[in-house]
Amino acid sequence: MTDIFRVCVTFLVLAAISSLARAFEVKATSEGLSIDAGAAGTYVMTYPRLMTMRNEALNPENITIKPDGSGAIMTYTPNGKMEISKQPDGTWTYHISGIPSDRMKCYIGDLLLPVQISDEGATWSYDRFSPVPFPKDKGQAILLHGVIKTFVFKKNQAGFEISYPQKTWVDVMDRRLSGKDNFVVGNVFNFPGKVTIPEITYSFKIEGLP
Repeated sequence: MTDIFRVCVTFLVLAAISSLARAFEVKATSEGLSIDAGAAGTYVMTYPRLMTMRNEALNPENITIKPDGSGAIMTYTPNGKMEISKQPDGTWTYHISGIPSDRMKCYIGDLLLPVQISDEGATWSYDRFSPVPFPKDKGQAILLHGVIKTFVFKKNQAGFEISYPQKTWVDVMDRRLSGKDNFVVGNVFNFPGKVTIPEITYSFKIEGLP
């Protein structure tokens, strides 16, 4: 083995190891929370959609992303605001203020997973249940509908766990049956009935798997 060949092989091996072992990172972007899970891939969790009592989306007028990716601010007509911020322990908080209580029913956030993960050995699980693979073939649209505490995604011996401090309704959906090309993990947080706004806070934690 020549010295040049040995150097090239060493460089390629180190590059591969570096790619697989890159640090887990979650940051705010214009599309939502970007989850970089190393060898497991990079995915997006959309920012919350606020839903009214009539099941209509209350869309923000503007979204401002913090330059370091540690949060975002969404504003609503006339004085509503949602502040999204990352805490030192990896917890993300959504602090909602200035929206009349009779206008809000819940918020919905979606973790978007491309359909090709079903061919790449990806699995999902929740709470203490065993992992199951994402289906390769179209079968049923709803893979899970229930109140859970944790959701785990894993691929290539890497992945992440989402922990919900409050038990949260979660739907794991195969959207190929509706003409889409992805799986969606949708979480719904229902605001307490007759809650007095001006403010309410929801939080969850996203951590890389060891």
